[in-house]
Amino acid sequence: MIIVVFHCLDVSRSYNAWIGILRRLLATLEELVTDELKMFQWFLNQNVLEGFSSIPSSRLENADRQDTVDKMVETYGPEGAVKISLEILRKMDQNNLAENLIICP
Repeated sequence: MIIVVFHCLDVSRSYNAWIGILRRLLATLEELVTDELKMFQWFLNQNVLEGFSSIPSSRLENADRQDTVDKMVETYGPEGAVKISLEILRKMDQNNLAENLIICP
């Protein structure tokens, strides 16, 4: 299990800060080619991180990158969406994308 400390994520952040985090999530998914996005979505359908429920495949069917970010935020909240994304990116050996995601704006 990988434990990540989010020193740059703070639930008291302003609305604009959270929008920045969501944009960073979207930009990260935009770096994935179509097959990689499908794999990312497949991981969302699995129980990849303790305490995080899976997103049913029916909710991700035909979802583009923006829809995928929206579904993650609806399911996990902004901070949870980042945590699950980091775990999935590492499982996909997309470590550079994971590192870029945790860099504070």
